[in-house]
Order: sequence, then structure tokens, then C-alpha cells
Amino acid sequence: MTAGLFHASGLYQGQALHGPSPENPKGYFEDASINQINNRILSRYVPAPEVIDGQLYRADAPGGSNGWLSRLPLNTVPEATVEEKNAISEHLNRGPFCLKDTRFCYLLDIWRDLAPGNLRFICVFRRPEVAALSVLRSLRMREGLFDVAMSVNQALDLWTLMYTHVLERHATSGGWLFVHYEDITNGKALPAIREFSGCPIDETFPDKTLNRTAPEFPPSDAAQAVFER
Repeated sequence: MTAGLFHASGLYQGQALHGPSPENPKGYFEDASINQINNRILSRYVPAPEVIDGQLYRADAPGGSNGWLSRLPLNTVPEATVEEKNAISEHLNRGPFCLKDTRFCYLLDIWRDLAPGNLRFICVFRRPEVAALSVLRSLRMREGLFDVAMSVNQALDLWTLMYTHVLERHATSGGWLFVHYEDITNGKALPAIREFSGCPIDETFPDKTLNRTAPEFPPSDAAQAVFER
């Protein structure tokens, strides 16, 4: 939704954006090749599912193509190969950009070090119990994820780790704007996003009717602490 605010701004968002789906009927505004670069990097740091004697082990692991499900310990600082850095630079050197990928929660340092010019970062967050439920729903709806099994606690841990990486590793430097999801759908944050980015935004893009996830369980104490922070 937030990346969609910039869809008509002229900023580079990628070469091959994912199309709409029942989960995101207005689109994802994520580039498949950027996802793949980040998946390759993350695959070296997280386990993959494995079938042994017909039995699936580590069903909660993301595998090579689903790095957005990675639960990366805070003391892990990923590194990229020369080839991966070159691929990243190809995207970053296409002019002013607005790039979105949840994997940036873990890999932003790599991209930031290669980016020309001044950067600004918009970090959108939802209630952890809502975000975790959205993840679990994705596992049920996407055909390629039907074999992935993740518990409520693991989904909450995923949310907690991603945002802790942002707070502890990335947001200590640079220009940051933290925005609650609800303040975009109700319009309160739109002037701040426009001023912070210095770019025109499509204020008609957010659609309240697509806010379809209601919490069904409480957050963990760790997730709640990160949310309040």
C-alpha cells in the first residue's frame, strides 16, 4: 500500500513487478529480480526444508525462494558476493528509486552501502498479531507455500526479528520515517509521507476495504515490546 503511493511518481520501482493477487488486488510493487537477489543472500544464512526417507523436516524454513519468511538471529549480519553486489547496483543506478522488499529488514545495509546519493527510509508497521495472521493466511492461500508449516509463535517471532533488525542495525543512522499502517489507511500520515519523501504521492491509492485482517490471538511479550518501541 505504501509503495503504491509512489506508483505514478516516476520513481524506479523495478523492471518486473509482481502482478495483483487475491491477497493484494492492487499489486505488490515489488520487483521479482530484487526478491531473487535477496533470496540468494538469505539462503546462505537460514536452513531449508529437507525430505529424509519421505518425511519433511524443517517445514517452517523458508527455502530458497521465500526469504521473506526468514527468521534471522539478530547477531547475523549477512554479506553479499561480488556478483550479487553488481546485480544490486544495476537496480540502484537507474535513477531515483522507490524500492520495497520485506527482506530489506535483514539486508538493508548491503543495499545502502551501494546506493548513490541521499536515501530516505519509510518503515511501515502493523500490529504484530495482525501481521502474523496475514503471514499464516498467505501460507494457506499461495500454492507454492502449501507445504510450509509455521506456528503462531513462529509467525510472531518472524515479525519481532525483522523489526528488531531494523531498530538495532539500520535505523540508528540515516533519515527514517516510521508509519503505522492504520495512519495510512485513515489518511493521517499522508502529509508526513509526502513531505518526508519530497515526492508526489497518490493519496487516493489506499483502500480501507482491503484492510481485511482482524486479530485472532494476542501478541507475544517480545513482539508487543518491539511494537511499543
